[in-house]
Amino acid sequence: MESFDFTRNAWELLYDSVDDPRFEQEQVDAEIIYDALLRRQLLVPFGDYLKRYIHRKAELPGAAADISLSEYQQIIVDAFEDNHTPVSFRKTSTKLSAFAKNCLTHRAVEREAVLLLGFGLGMAVDEVNELLTKALGERTINPKNPFEVICWYCYTNQYGYPKYEDLLVKYHRLSPDLAVMNGDDPDGVTLRMRQSMTEISNERDLIRYLASLKSHGGSYQSSVSCRREFDRLYGKAQSLIAGLYNEAEQKSKEAEVSVYADKLSRNSRWSDDVKLAKMAAVKHDIRTYAPEDITEKDLEKVFCSAIPLNQQGHLVPEHASTLKAQFSGKRFSRDRLHKIRQAKAEVSRYDLITLNFLIYSQKEYASKQKRFNDYLESTSSILNRCLLGDICVQNPYEMFVLMAMLSADPLGTYSDVLELSYE
Repeated sequence: MESFDFTRNAWELLYDSVDDPRFEQEQVDAEIIYDALLRRQLLVPFGDYLKRYIHRKAELPGAAADISLSEYQQIIVDAFEDNHTPVSFRKTSTKLSAFAKNCLTHRAVEREAVLLLGFGLGMAVDEVNELLTKALGERTINPKNPFEVICWYCYTNQYGYPKYEDLLVKYHRLSPDLAVMNGDDPDGVTLRMRQSMTEISNERDLIRYLASLKSHGGSYQSSVSCRREFDRLYGKAQSLIAGLYNEAEQKSKEAEVSVYADKLSRNSRWSDDVKLAKMAAVKHDIRTYAPEDITEKDLEKVFCSAIPLNQQGHLVPEHASTLKAQFSGKRFSRDRLHKIRQAKAEVSRYDLITLNFLIYSQKEYASKQKRFNDYLESTSSILNRCLLGDICVQNPYEMFVLMAMLSADPLGTYSDVLELSYE
């Protein structure tokens, strides 16, 4: 019988793997992590999260995995009909039974499908947010999006879909309210707006809040908090990599100076003053890196050095990896980083998780568990500030970085696992 306690299962697998006595051995830790990700961790599809929710909400007998697909499907259809919820927020020819089956069988669904399920299944805000963050890996209900704010208000007050339609019509008729939501702290917009949204207690407050959103013409749609956290972590990563480069340059120069000094000592043609001058010139000739010298290419080199290149010098496609399903869309390539920095791509939770992983992987700790705990606390704090929820250990990539953080050399283990996946 398959357990639907995804979080507990994932934590058990993580600690079962890192508690293996062989995990202390160099490179063996990577093999253990690779095996856990490839053969032991289940990729939890959205449909399984939905089945678990329905099983608990409907108080069905037995285990969630033992209930037939058709029974789950009928429960969704009946609930949507009882709650007067359509199959889509827009006009569509899709049948309700087909929509229900797709939600139950697909690995992922659109964000709007989750919001629609919120109405159809009479879900609470926390239940919708859990599906968004844990099942889809996306952010919680967005306080900057009028459509989602209306949904939030309806879930909070247990209003049905007809009320949502009524409020949406009112929103479209609103005049912008320029006096609301202005502030001197652009970096705190997301958190401030989330707080303002949660303080809405009646329809009048809601309408005023929606009017403030309308005044910004959609400029709030991208996450200022995500961008701020990304830029902060990216700057730290640049400084860290510059330091590593300088340290490597210094060691290389010291070796070069040692060899050259030995060569000079055996040369009798030059005076001591000439030798000292030549030594000074050799010591002075060393490259130093500033944080701004570190580019997207350098970060790709740090994270993707174990991934083979094609004939054109580019990383081979993700589908060449045996962990393609687990790591899809999470590669830290220069192309992705460039798009993010040029505001041509949204910052994802995985971008923040990966950058923070690099930073903590290079910190000195007497205890691996202490480093792990600090990383876990720091990353969850960052994600929550961006409305992205906590670290989700049942997500394969997030389990991967957590396992690597418990190894003796987190960044080296990260690369070793990627290397194994492309062999």
